[in-house]
Amino acid sequence: MIVEKNKIFVTVIIPVYNAEKFLVETIESVLNQSLKEFELILINDGSVDDSASICEEYQNNDSRIQYFSQANSGVSIARNLGLSKAIGEYIFFMDSDDTIDREFLKTSYVAAKEQNNDITIIGEEFCKRLPHAPALPTWAQLLRLGFLEKYSDIKFPAGIQPCEDGLFSHQLIALTENIGTNTKGIYHYRHHEDQNHLTINKNSDKVIQQIPAWLQILDNFYERYQLYKTKALHLALFIEHEPFEFRYLEMPLDSQQKFFYIVLSKTIC
Repeated sequence: MIVEKNKIFVTVIIPVYNAEKFLVETIESVLNQSLKEFELILINDGSVDDSASICEEYQNNDSRIQYFSQANSGVSIARNLGLSKAIGEYIFFMDSDDTIDREFLKTSYVAAKEQNNDITIIGEEFCKRLPHAPALPTWAQLLRLGFLEKYSDIKFPAGIQPCEDGLFSHQLIALTENIGTNTKGIYHYRHHEDQNHLTINKNSDKVIQQIPAWLQILDNFYERYQLYKTKALHLALFIEHEPFEFRYLEMPLDSQQKFFYIVLSKTIC
């Protein structure tokens, strides 16, 4: 592959919130990539631990790193800020407690270029979801910046968590047929007691109260792009996967919360 000088192939965006335990390892896994033509954007989302000083130190020592800080506003706002600063040909969103294999960016970039993808699904597990992938976590996709700029109204929804990544990816998948795969990409998802999904499961009532907002976001999107006729299956698969399979079956719900789901399902139908 011919490498263009001064060209940034991939922008890696990492929102950071109280991640001092794992942040150094996460950043180092990006800096040690075999693909060198990248920029790393770190967004401190109001951390109260030592995350800010770690980010600042790395920024001072590596010109490929941009660092921004905001008052605590949530992961969606942080990712959107990072995206607004990105100049790489492709975008990759990463979590601040995970790491990537040394060849991750290279194999993903090569697959995206060779297949001319707007969205490149990364990892064997997620590639198996094609041809009907209703949603993807941020770290399972490499996104063409030009594609994101074309549909600049599609952002991570403010005030929504969980499912902010599911809503974001679901809309993007509905807007393109240029979707390819990189089964070689290896992402190391760290399991620990402070993970977001564990915290979220402890607040089941807050999660299920957000579901109508998820559906309103999608209704606005499908109306705006006139996709109800052509993408009805895509929407149905999302509703089956996110609110019900992924939440109803996996969260510890009490009888009142389950009743809410029954009422909600009748409303959707």
